Order: sequence, then structure tokens, then C-alpha cells
Amino acid sequence: MPFVVPNAVSWLQMEWALSKRFEYQTGCTLTGEHLRYFYEKIFGPTPKHDPLITWKQFCKDPLPGQKFPFYHWFHDTTKLTRSHLSKEWNKGLIHGFIRKDKAEEMLRTCPAGTFLLRFSDSQLGGISVAVVNENDDGSLTLVHLQPFLISDFEIAKSHSISDLIRYIRKCTHLYPDKPKDRNFEEFYTSVNKERIKGYVRRNYNF
Repeated sequence: MPFVVPNAVSWLQMEWALSKRFEYQTGCTLTGEHLRYFYEKIFGPTPKHDPLITWKQFCKDPLPGQKFPFYHWFHDTTKLTRSHLSKEWNKGLIHGFIRKDKAEEMLRTCPAGTFLLRFSDSQLGGISVAVVNENDDGSLTLVHLQPFLISDFEIAKSHSISDLIRYIRKCTHLYPDKPKDRNFEEFYTSVNKERIKGYVRRNYNF
């Protein structure tokens, strides 16, 4: 009913609403795996048969271990995707909605330089890079880089997530084995060497 907010809805209804909202705002679609990630974020890993989600759970109660509710996290992630990630998302370059431990499991047996992009659980509107790093002694460790936030993209207005990945030299192959440049290069900002009063325009690849 118009202007009536129910106290609770079934999770199936919520999945439908989240999927439609994300697609309407970003032009990007969600998969069943993404929706399961949302479910586990709110209810935990133990499956329940179409549980109810209350309005309070959705937009008031903080997520486990966090200081913000699910809606705030979903809203800012949607905003980030719409404004800065939609091209890479639609090409399948962003895993996005994936748990940190799941990302670690996927990368555990990969060679150095393998990376994936996932939305931050602890930062609103943030996307992080998980990369297999080779240490000085030749051993491998998995490193989670500090998330890129909406504010970072707004400061570097001429740079996309592809540009930021381009400059991280230790990231060489998108999981499982896709060469970075071959997959991201169409979204790189072209190098501009125009001279301004005798100077070459600043850029990271000069």
C-alpha cells in the first residue's frame, strides 16, 4: 500500500527489491551468489527457510561487528558502483559482493600478482583489492589493500578504478589468470602529454 511501511517482509521480497534497486541505480545486475552474500551479511551463514527481515534490521541495527546498518552499507556501495565502477562491473572485472574469507580461499593457491576486487565490509562505499604478494624471501602472503572510497575517486576525478589498478605494480593478473592490462586497458585514461606553458601535463605514467 502506498506510504505504508511494513514492520517486516520475507527475505524473498527483500531479494527482489534489492536486485531491482541495484539494477535501476547502476545498470548492473545481481546474481544469486550476490544475494546469498546479502543474506549471510544479515542472518549469518546458517540457512533459514525464507526468514522475515524487519525494518529495524534493515536500516537501524548495526551489522555484526560494524557501526552501521545494512541499508547504509548497501546504499553507499550502490552509489560507488553507479558513479565509478559500472563499466568494469558490466565487463565482469569486479567480484564485488564476496566475503573476505571467501576471497582468501579463492586466492590461496594462486601465483604472486593474482588479485580480485571486492566491496569493503568495514568501510561505507569502499572497494578493496586482495592480492597475492611475494615477500623478499620468496614466500607468498595475501594482502588486502586499504579500500578506495568514493572520496578517493572524487579527488582523482580523471582516474577510474582501472587506472588505480594500473598503477599497483604487484597486481598483474585478475583472478583466476586474466592479464591485467589485457582486461582493464580499454578503461585506462589515455596519457596526455599536452604542454602547459612549457610543462608536460602531470600523469603517473610519464
